[in-house]
Amino acid sequence: MPQVSKQFIKHNVQQKIEWLLKEVISRSQNQKETAELIDALLTKTEQVMISKRLSIVLMLVKDYPIPEIEETLKVSRPTVYQSKRIIDNCGAKFQKMIEVIIQEDKVRERQNRQAAEEAESSWIIPPKGNWKAIKSDQWRKVKETEVPF
Repeated sequence: MPQVSKQFIKHNVQQKIEWLLKEVISRSQNQKETAELIDALLTKTEQVMISKRLSIVLMLVKDYPIPEIEETLKVSRPTVYQSKRIIDNCGAKFQKMIEVIIQEDKVRERQNRQAAEEAESSWIIPPKGNWKAIKSDQWRKVKETEVPF
């Protein structure tokens, strides 16, 4: 679990360092740059923690039942309810952002289904050459596109 110093800092210093974090993240130019920044700033534990919180919010907006969220993401009920409060208290812009991500996710899922169907249909006609390697490659492509929710 990430540790926070028990020593308090001045309020204006706290505000400044929080602003700095937001400013640095907002200035990243693309997803690769953002990923590198996150890898540099956050430990793996912190990345998992934040990723799970965002996933909980996404699943709540998608109306997944709370027990399913708990089981899928291996989180506790208080964590789910804390994320639910985030949705209730956050502004419309954040909710709009989540809805856009959901729409993009639906498009991605549709593309993944089409790719899986194409891969499956290509298995009907025996491939020429090393069929075992071709099937293995097709299966790998399908597994790479799977998402847990």
